[in-house]
Order: sequence, then structure tokens, then C-alpha cells
Amino acid sequence: MTLTFLILAGQVKVKGQLGEMAKCLEDSDKRIADLTKMFFTELSTKDNAIYNGFIDIFSSLSIQREPLPEDEFRRILKFMCAFIEKVTSFARQMTNCIGAASQATFREACVKTSTL
Repeated sequence: MTLTFLILAGQVKVKGQLGEMAKCLEDSDKRIADLTKMFFTELSTKDNAIYNGFIDIFSSLSIQREPLPEDEFRRILKFMCAFIEKVTSFARQMTNCIGAASQATFREACVKTSTL
């Protein structure tokens, strides 16, 4: 809890850990999932923090030894995209990518979309 407070207060900058934290959105313990949702909801009010950390989150979730199940991967990214208001076309592109049929197709579609 203390670390969460420091992050939200801007005293500690997170780099590289947001993806690991995002995986907690799908934790089997409802309390952990709820606290994670609350954390990201609060973080989203801080200077485009979700937008700025999205690439890190996406990379962390998509490049793992043990890939996340596709449905969890989609739910996490949809949750994160809901906080991105800065560039609506970016959020729209990501939502289109999330609708892809498989995680591999999803990754390819996102790479293709991001290079346009």
C-alpha cells in the first residue's frame, strides 16, 4: 500500500513494472483485482500516466515466457484503453487490434496499425 501511495503521489516513477501490475487485473483473488483496478483508475488521473506507460504495458503483456490467455490479454488492454483520452485515434486503433481473432493476429495487427 505504501508503494502504491508513493507512485500515485508522484514520488516514485514506475518504469517497466506497469505490465506486471496490469496482470493483477486478472488475479483469481477478487481483492487483488479490485485493488489493481482502483490503482489504475487513480493513476489515470495523473498526467496521462496510462497513455505514457501503455507501450511498456503492452510489451510486458505480449512478450512473456508463458503467454497470457487470449481473453485475459484482451480484457486487460481494453481496460487500459478506456483511460486513454489524449489521442482518441490511438485508442480506436488499439480497440480495433483488440478485436483481432487471435493473440498472434492481434500482435501483428497492432504492429501493422502502429506503423501506418
